[in-house]
Amino acid sequence: MNTRPWTRLRLEEKGPICHLVLARPEAGNRIDVAMVRELEEACYYLEDDSPASLVVVRGSGGCFSEGIDLGEFWLDRPPDTHGLHRWEKALRALERVKKATLAVLEGTCRGGGVQLALACDVRLASQSARLTLDEVKMGFLPGMATWRLPKFVGLGRARELLATGRTVSAQEAREIGLVDRVCQDSETDQATDRFLADLLPVNGTALALTRRLLDEAFSTPYETAVGNFLAAQSRCITSDPFLQLCRRPPRD
Repeated sequence: MNTRPWTRLRLEEKGPICHLVLARPEAGNRIDVAMVRELEEACYYLEDDSPASLVVVRGSGGCFSEGIDLGEFWLDRPPDTHGLHRWEKALRALERVKKATLAVLEGTCRGGGVQLALACDVRLASQSARLTLDEVKMGFLPGMATWRLPKFVGLGRARELLATGRTVSAQEAREIGLVDRVCQDSETDQATDRFLADLLPVNGTALALTRRLLDEAFSTPYETAVGNFLAAQSRCITSDPFLQLCRRPPRD
């Protein structure tokens, strides 16, 4: 278990599951420099030391995240993109960790909170969750949601959501592919457990390679994609987990 004295995140591990909790409920779990730093550290821990194979990312206090804390993000320095680059590096580290990741969305999920959810493999939303990407309305860009969002909802829908900055209900988010499942507010924990059961077992190498191939799917010619697939498949079928599976006696 990671024992660092974090103030913005909390890690709770039990068996194959690690809960990564945004622990700033008094501020709507807004994302500041300290949280970005702790998220980077958490990803290093999850990648290198955690025995868990599943990671649940969720908020505290009935709210996922109200987004980037603009009042603290740049501290006392003039605004620049350094802190934003750190944020994107942290999201990419989470996106690449060799664990299956599930974002559980409750209450408000705004701006950077949506970006964080998009960096996870799958998303579960409670019925009362509300998702908003309204950065363009405020005069800046919604991070690399400009790259991730179209892959989930399509280019036209992404343009509409970012241009209007409108709030999307959990049900609509499910209908357009922004979240994968919706549950009643009173059943969030049970729905989370069911989703996690569906994700088990997790093969970290195969999952990481699958993500990479999916990332390339919209921009790679077929001939190149086949070559990338065969190289990735070679890694999988020569790995110990696959070889152990092949050595099992056949089922009747």
